[in-house]
Amino acid sequence: MLKKILTASLTLAIAASLAGCGGSAAKPAAATNTPAAPTAQAAGQSALPSLQGKKVLIAYFSYSSNTMQVAKMLQERVGGDLFAIEPATPYTTTDYRGLSAQAQQDVRNGYQPPLKNQLANIADYDVVFLGSPVWWYTIAPPVSTFLAQHDLAHKTIVPFCTHAGYGEGRSFSDVAKAAPAAKVLTGLALDRRSVPGAIFLNADGQNVPLAQDELQKYPPAAAEMDKWLQNLQF
Repeated sequence: MLKKILTASLTLAIAASLAGCGGSAAKPAAATNTPAAPTAQAAGQSALPSLQGKKVLIAYFSYSSNTMQVAKMLQERVGGDLFAIEPATPYTTTDYRGLSAQAQQDVRNGYQPPLKNQLANIADYDVVFLGSPVWWYTIAPPVSTFLAQHDLAHKTIVPFCTHAGYGEGRSFSDVAKAAPAAKVLTGLALDRRSVPGAIFLNADGQNVPLAQDELQKYPPAAAEMDKWLQNLQF
């Protein structure tokens, strides 16, 4: 019984620190300034009248796939190009305890890991939806790198995030600080329990799905997203 209690407590502590299911890996020895060709998934025009005639990008970082699922849901509604923000050194998927400690250190130090890809045509976009899991109450380090490496001045940034019940923290305000010359709109924070097909990692990095009655306590992500999009003023 004591072992079960300790395991549960550790799981809650890690979930609190990596609220959208994220982590961090060891830092590479040196950054590279020669990115590989980006992979962007194109979609049709937006169904939102306020986005007609605008070039839309949905850029996101996702550790356990929850934020990716939200990004794909968003693309179905606003169209645009889907771009995965990926660190040059992939994060470990086997040491979740280590992820929490490393994420705390990286966030505290303002570390920006090198990215696998960059977008050479960022200037082509008018609106950038920017997604991240919540790591230690803010955006994950790869998203900080994306903001630092891409000129988003005079563009509209629309942040969104996934979390494990503790909200967005300072994620949205930190996006605004990192892109002071951009117009940053109201963000969308989704509890991972509302996301279809969400991954729930325990302290050992294993997916332990929640019971259906627990999931039903949370408003569906689709409904929350639709309401959010209707209220945005581009």
